[in-house]
Amino acid sequence: MRTIGRTAQLGALALSFWTFSDVFEEITHPETKPFHDGYGLLTIDNIRKPAFRAFELLSQAGRWMLPVNNTIETENACDVWSTLSMGNAAATTTTLNLFVSSFMPVSTNREVHNTPSCEAQIFVTIDEETTVKSATVTRIDSSHANAFTAWKELDRPNPLSSQDKDILNSASELLAEDASSFFTMNSGILTGVVKVPPFGVALVLIELADQ
Repeated sequence: MRTIGRTAQLGALALSFWTFSDVFEEITHPETKPFHDGYGLLTIDNIRKPAFRAFELLSQAGRWMLPVNNTIETENACDVWSTLSMGNAAATTTTLNLFVSSFMPVSTNREVHNTPSCEAQIFVTIDEETTVKSATVTRIDSSHANAFTAWKELDRPNPLSSQDKDILNSASELLAEDASSFFTMNSGILTGVVKVPPFGVALVLIELADQ
């Protein structure tokens, strides 16, 4: 997520991901385990991995990128990039998309389980003629939209039963949570804090409406 945001800011017109599925032509010894560090966005059982869901979040990106001030911490950092979506000429709403990624800078050498969640402090200045219609946050991390975590909790079944597949597919789904409680409005500035675990990502959608 962070890489895509940075390369887009540098003017990249297209990026690709290798590969779509764990089943691909170059495999000489096909894996039979549902999760085996394969390259695909989908497992051999067609279960959506977190990377697949990250692309699903990216599909909600707006057409225009907005400048964002990023302050990088020393141990664990939140990277934020933003886009703007506008409706048609008759629409009175605008959607602000904030993509938050938690990552460890290259200079650090820490174990993931010892790394704290990053806290993205978000400040959005809104003019007096605009109101916040709604706000949601959608997460991808070890506890959200993660079929791999669910597979481990099932004691790593192999092969998967039909019931296992249903559980994993359900666990991989994205869930947009109401984020109204995360934000406060004061003197035209919308302020909020979004916590993201190491190597997690989140999409904050703020829908704005003209008064």
